[in-house]
Amino acid sequence: MPRPAERPDHRRLLELARADDDGAVRLLVEDLDREVALEELRTALEEISEQHDHVLALSQDLAERRRWVERMTAGLPLPVVVTDAGGLVVEANARMSTLLVVPLHRLLGKPLVSFVAPDDRARLAGSWHRLVADGDRHSIALRLLGRDERETPVVLVGLPDTHERTRWFAFADQDAPSATGRTLDLAHVVSEIMQLPQAYGTDHTRALLHSAVSFVTPLLPAAAGASLALGPPERPLLQASDSAFAQRVDGLEVMLEEGPCVDAFRGEDLVVSEDVPRDARWPRLADRAREVGLASVVAAPVQVADRTVGVLNVYGARDTEGEDGLADERDIAVVRLMAASLGGLVAVVHERTELVETRTQLEAALRSRPVIDQAKGILMLTYGCTPDEAFDRLVAASRHRNVKLRHLAERVVADPASAADEL
Repeated sequence: MPRPAERPDHRRLLELARADDDGAVRLLVEDLDREVALEELRTALEEISEQHDHVLALSQDLAERRRWVERMTAGLPLPVVVTDAGGLVVEANARMSTLLVVPLHRLLGKPLVSFVAPDDRARLAGSWHRLVADGDRHSIALRLLGRDERETPVVLVGLPDTHERTRWFAFADQDAPSATGRTLDLAHVVSEIMQLPQAYGTDHTRALLHSAVSFVTPLLPAAAGASLALGPPERPLLQASDSAFAQRVDGLEVMLEEGPCVDAFRGEDLVVSEDVPRDARWPRLADRAREVGLASVVAAPVQVADRTVGVLNVYGARDTEGEDGLADERDIAVVRLMAASLGGLVAVVHERTELVETRTQLEAALRSRPVIDQAKGILMLTYGCTPDEAFDRLVAASRHRNVKLRHLAERVVADPASAADEL
């Protein structure tokens, strides 16, 4: 079996070694060392380039995530502020600006502690340090200090964010659930909903909304199920529910074309019923409510840019003793907040879908342009017309035949003689 051919440098090295030419051998070895070093350098540069691309992709993902989260934060009915590792404000929404009576741009870069009543500042610092050390959420009751020197009692809930940031939610006394643990849960759920757009692609809108709705019922001890209806409730464009019970109630309202969901959508206002089987507003639903075990409902409009696009429904089931459960003021406050959070989520999903569709259309247009130009050239040659006249022929034929312009151009290019004769 013949031996594989040696590299020229190796063969030359052997020849010089046999000739006992030490100087030439040394020079050739140095050349080979340089060649190896250059190859190693090229490999290292390729690895650095790959790592750079990876870091760039991660940075773009992070920037996109922050953009969507900021978009949702802006629509929340809660004051929200984000601080960096040094406790400086790096993000805030309009609600926080209004509460503190400070223009939004002037909040940025300021220490959060400077907007807290002096007597509470040490407690805030302690809570923040515990949050950083534990990596877990913390809450603290304190007074926020506005520029007008007015103090506002709030429950401030801090949750770890990305890159040593902390996201703070301010619950006013009348908005915060009575139990501290419930307030923590509520802030955590709002934060989780804000992360959902990054967890699901644009092709998984239904799964995203189902995931969002699944957070609602555990926040409300008296709730038996929840659902989100987008579009008119009688003919919903999309529905997401967390249980078979919620699906049955949704189905009744769709079938009967009446109920709290329908009224909340049409009236663009919160609808509450403590006893649906006895509620005279929906006689047909009342008759059927007992069959499915429905007791109470809170239906809150889901709005995007002050326009109602859907309804969040939270249902209470009749317990074994026949008592109603849902409709407590604290529960209603939670449902309102969840509806607002879902409104922000729907807005982000809609905006992101539009961006993807626009990008797809632009890419299709770029792909179409060369074939359209080719078809125009064929028509110009066939009919002796100008480029504009050739394009007008294509557009007229496209409309007349109800065929996309690109597809028609592809036919002309594929079979110039027969296709051009038909235009």
